[in-house]
Amino acid sequence: MLEINITTAVSTFFIALLTQAYVTRRHLSGILDPLAYFIVTSSFAVTLAATLVADVYIFYRVAIYLFFFWIGFFITSSSPKNRNSTKKEHRIHKDASFPIIITTGVLLVISANIFAWQRAGVPLFSLDPSLQKSESLTNGLGIIRRLNWGMGTFLFMGSVFWILFNQSRVAVACLAALAIVAILNGSKSALLPVVFAIGLFLLNPFLDNKLNSVKERTQSLSRYTLVIAIAPVLAVFLIESDDIAEAAIALGTRLLYFGDALLYWSDPELRQHFKSIHPPHSYPVHLFGGILGAARLVQYSAPIGNDFVQFSLRVGQELSGSLGPNIPFYVKGEIFFGTVFAAAYSAIIGMAIALVRRVFSRRAHITLTSYTITATLVGLSMTLPVEDSLMVNRVFDFALFLTPTIVFSRILIWSTRRQTPNSNDYS
Repeated sequence: MLEINITTAVSTFFIALLTQAYVTRRHLSGILDPLAYFIVTSSFAVTLAATLVADVYIFYRVAIYLFFFWIGFFITSSSPKNRNSTKKEHRIHKDASFPIIITTGVLLVISANIFAWQRAGVPLFSLDPSLQKSESLTNGLGIIRRLNWGMGTFLFMGSVFWILFNQSRVAVACLAALAIVAILNGSKSALLPVVFAIGLFLLNPFLDNKLNSVKERTQSLSRYTLVIAIAPVLAVFLIESDDIAEAAIALGTRLLYFGDALLYWSDPELRQHFKSIHPPHSYPVHLFGGILGAARLVQYSAPIGNDFVQFSLRVGQELSGSLGPNIPFYVKGEIFFGTVFAAAYSAIIGMAIALVRRVFSRRAHITLTSYTITATLVGLSMTLPVEDSLMVNRVFDFALFLTPTIVFSRILIWSTRRQTPNSNDYS
């Protein structure tokens, strides 16, 4: 059992949380904004550095890197919104391909996951859903994992936006099916894309198909969205624990462990080793290793987080292939670029996230397809500060599966219009 100073932990968390929330208040659409999620998780990471890492200089460096992250964010971000004004809602035009893209994608996800469950079982019904979630999609089933994280965010967000546009029953069914699949896969963050979708809609709202505003109604439902999204988290912890008290402790520990890579990085011997084997010029291969490996241009390598655990194990101990922390920007920068240039790396990460948000929030999107694609990129970009190579893989997989789905929808529309020219309404 980890022992921490509760007073220090609570005070550090709220100082970090309130400071970041205050300086970004004009850039947030509310508590459901993806940026708010980053603020909360980074506050937990700062708390861990302050309470569980013996080397105080680790805490100072994490705080400095977080500061430079926000410097980069503010340099690139669009002008802060006026708190006394509201974002003007714009019109989204009918897009005949959008329902086809969403329904086709959902059917593909359902079919693929049913096949995986038949082969490896349903993760939620195992004794350890978190572990089974990672280990079940191996041995030839990795393509299904890539489908889930590549298209999952897009399909979740697209279903939400479709419901907001014209309250389609098909969209509700798609959203429900996606939620069931994600929960059965043992994902604690199963409904996080729904939260992000509502937050991004409030950041750049559109009118529905009858040119009526839906922003006020969405704002009133946002609090319930957050409560519903927490349900899968509680369910997984209850299944993995013997009682409610143990589940509560596990939840608190998991929240604190958003920065768990710091527990390994505080080891001077580990820091020296990983800095020596990861020179700056190796960073591009690391960043795009998943794509290059898929193209057979380089060999696949284990995630650095797995190597952290392997390095820390005693002689004779073995590592499960599914273990290992994500390597966030405040550790990744030091690994590849050293202490000084890690600050510049942190600023670049902040700039990249701000740039994607700027494209989304300042653009009056023409169709729901373009709106959802850009919103998905904003959602996926929040993986960048957590694990940059994972974000690149997810964006690649998103494009890999979305492109043929769009092509299929266009071909279907073209063949249908040859018989019924006026067939571009949403169902």
